[in-house]
Formats: sequence, structure tokens, C-alpha cells
Amino acid sequence: MSRTRSGQSKITKMPRKTSAKKAVIKRSVRTCKQVEGQNRLRPGQAVKREIRQMQRTCTSCIPRASFAKVIKEVSSQFSLNYRYQTSAIDVLQEACENIVVQMLSDTQLIAEHSKRLTIYAKDVQLYLRIVKPQWAQYVPII
Repeated sequence: MSRTRSGQSKITKMPRKTSAKKAVIKRSVRTCKQVEGQNRLRPGQAVKREIRQMQRTCTSCIPRASFAKVIKEVSSQFSLNYRYQTSAIDVLQEACENIVVQMLSDTQLIAEHSKRLTIYAKDVQLYLRIVKPQWAQYVPII
């Protein structure tokens, strides 16, 4: 006859006490790895993400309130205190940002021509000498 089992087996396994300690250790290791490993990006990835985000949005780089303060201060130096509509301040701010972006891109080309990656003051001075924009007459060249 062949052997057959009949009924339930009486052997039950007792839970080990060390499993709880291992689980706690594993959880702490996971949290450390998550903090160190997951959020780490390759060099340049964070900058590219910021650039893409800024290109998607239409917000200005300069805060509106501080720009309005500068406009009022400059206009008070030249003439009486004028009142400005918010739409006029927005247009002026857009124009100023476009001028700054154009100037910095041309200055970057000058820096690349001299085989550098960093923009120096001498690059800005050279740009102002070459282009001679009308607003540059108010900027002292150092």
C-alpha cells in the first residue's frame, strides 16, 4: 500500500521575533535611499527643467511692484510725478525684459567668441561700444 496522509498536520510555525527588527531596518534603509537616490538628477537636468518651465509660462522675470517703483522713481527724476496705468507698466516691463534678453544673448556671443562660458563686464562694455543703443548714453561705461 502506498502511504497517504490523513487529517491535518499538527505542526504550526511560530513567528520569529527578528522579523520585526528586520522590517524596521528595511524601512529605514528605504527612506534613506529615497532621499539620496531618487531626487538626484544628472548635471544640467535641473537647469533644463527650469528653462522649459520658464519657456512654457508667460510670466515676467522682474516682479511687477518693484518694476513699477523703479519707473516712478526714474520719471520723478526727469519730470513731474505722473500716474501710470497697469497696462502701460506691463508694456514697459515687457519691452525692458526684451532689451535685457537681447543684450545678454549678444553678450553671450561675445563671450563665446573669446572662448569663455562666463559673461564678464568687459563683454557688456564691448557690446555697448559696438551696438551703441540710445539708452546706453545714460549708462556710465566703466
